[in-house]
Amino acid sequence: MVKQLLAGLSLAVGDYPALKAVPVEIEGIRRIFGGRVLSDRGFTSGALQQELSSRPYSVVHLASHGEFAGDAARSFLVTADGELSMDRLQALMRLGQYRDTPIELLTLSACETAA
Repeated sequence: MVKQLLAGLSLAVGDYPALKAVPVEIEGIRRIFGGRVLSDRGFTSGALQQELSSRPYSVVHLASHGEFAGDAARSFLVTADGELSMDRLQALMRLGQYRDTPIELLTLSACETAA
C-alpha cells in the first residue's frame, strides 16, 4: 500500500509571495490518493523530519518555492520556518531507507524545479 506525505506552503515567506494554487494541488492529490498533509505553518523542517522518522512513506510530495542553482550547496526549498537545503532534504529522505517501505518517489513542485 502506498503511503503519501504531502507538504505545501501557500503563505508568503520572506521575499517569496503566496502560492495560491498550492492548497488546490495538495488537496487534489490527497482526495485521489489519500495521505498525510503538512500545510502552511505546519510545513516546517522539524515537522517534515518528525513525519519521515516516525512513519513509513513511499511517496513524498513537496509544493513550495524553491531556488535551484545547479549547485546543491546553493539550492533549497522554502518551508514555513526558513530554507530547507538539498543536503538536509537528502538526509531526511534517508531516514526511512532501511524500512520495509522506503521512499520510492519524491516530487518537488516548485516554480524552478524544471530548471
